[in-house]
Amino acid sequence: MCSQNSIVESNNSFTFDVMRNINKDDISKDGTNMFVSPFSIYDALAMAYDGAAKKTAKEMRSVMKFKKDQTESHEEFVKLLNEYKKDNSVFTITNAAVAQKNYNFLDSYMKCLKDFDATISQADFSKPEERADAVKKINDWVSKNTNKKITDLLSNNDIDELTRLILLNAIYFNANWSTEFKGEKTRQMTFYGKNSVEYVTDFMNGTQNVALSQSDDAQMMKIDYEKEKASMFIIMPKENVDIDKYISELDEQKFASLEK
Repeated sequence: MCSQNSIVESNNSFTFDVMRNINKDDISKDGTNMFVSPFSIYDALAMAYDGAAKKTAKEMRSVMKFKKDQTESHEEFVKLLNEYKKDNSVFTITNAAVAQKNYNFLDSYMKCLKDFDATISQADFSKPEERADAVKKINDWVSKNTNKKITDLLSNNDIDELTRLILLNAIYFNANWSTEFKGEKTRQMTFYGKNSVEYVTDFMNGTQNVALSQSDDAQMMKIDYEKEKASMFIIMPKENVDIDKYISELDEQKFASLEK
């Protein structure tokens, strides 16, 4: 994995950027929970980046934190993707592309998409009936590759006659805890949200050894999944630490220092 450290660091930096911007923009204004996969976004953007040039490529390279040129970044990311896909017992990663029929895409770009192991299909977006059919097929693909967790990604209003290419990525994660939480031990307790708002909700309960760490402004707990193929990190700012301020300052360096 050492040869892939550069692309891993780039992805981690991008991940914290996504988190900070989601929190800053307050996307979830209605108070509902959000679950976001920055790696899924990064994968789709990486496919788009391979087709970008000049100013667009420069701006995408900056946002994605790539440290090397376009060709080297492509090679590094594809190697990382293949590494993750070797063992699909924890999560699966799937890519696809739907291209405008008879549009003159560069063969070199189509080859790049194939490096991502993307399934490439065609549709005529200039025709309303074919657009509607493409939306249905895309939603069916998403549903299948997320085990029906996401069923309606697109609506007919999301694409039009000017659409030329739709890039898709799906990640499905499914792993057992290293130490199982017993369902019968679940009980209702009070969760304290922002501004001390109280929520009565279900809490998993159990006794196990976990890794704990802390800094001046937060505590972190690490819970392993089965065979330590993945871990969940739970960060809780300390009392009297403003959560929005904490998130606005949380980056890969601050996380790494908390992880030690």
